Amino acid sequence: MTTGRIPSIEGGIQPTIFDAKADLLTATAADTPARLAVGANDTVLTADSSTATGLKWAAPSTGALTLITRTDYSNVASQTFDNVFSTTYKTYSIIIEKNIAATPEDDLQMVMRYGSTNASSHYSLVNFYPFNSATLSQVSISAGSSMTLANQSGGSGFPLTYNLTVSNVGTGSNTYPSIYGIGYNINASQSLWFGGYPYIGSQQYTGFKMQSASSNITGTISVYGWKDA
Repeated sequence: MTTGRIPSIEGGIQPTIFDAKADLLTATAADTPARLAVGANDTVLTADSSTATGLKWAAPSTGALTLITRTDYSNVASQTFDNVFSTTYKTYSIIIEKNIAATPEDDLQMVMRYGSTNASSHYSLVNFYPFNSATLSQVSISAGSSMTLANQSGGSGFPLTYNLTVSNVGTGSNTYPSIYGIGYNINASQSLWFGGYPYIGSQQYTGFKMQSASSNITGTISVYGWKDA
């Protein structure tokens, strides 16, 4: 079937209204057809009453969380995550997808950083319940050079996982950024509850470092920023 021109006397829409592949037929008002040109690759059609056609092409929403970095590390003494915190977000999530240590019994430690400098003083507390035990144990660090996330760092085939929330970082206006979260140490069969903060001046904390007490670590960590609205 051949597409032909519809006689204009009938008020038909002419094929020449379309100029390119994927052009859309829309309207600017009642009984007023219009062409909406195709958008850029990977954009989505979005309603917008401020445009002539009431439609526009826009980047898709990324949701509440924005991935800042996802880093794999293998058999390293420590892993730094610099320039992941800024004024862009007020709250961040650190997801330790897995972590193991050459010596599983070593403490897993976290050090806050400003620029390329490690904070020298932290306070932290981690509570852990061993599997099938009602006994609560604690590891408390007062004015330490690092925060202890767990009293073991995970072993081969039995990694440690953690979900940490970080608030009040990326700005020098707050002296005490807070880090808190929950985790599970499969190797030690422990549920973990952690809270801590760096205690040093009004620094603009921009990153952190992961390490074990004395042996190399391997794992994967992701950092996300939370949208304010």
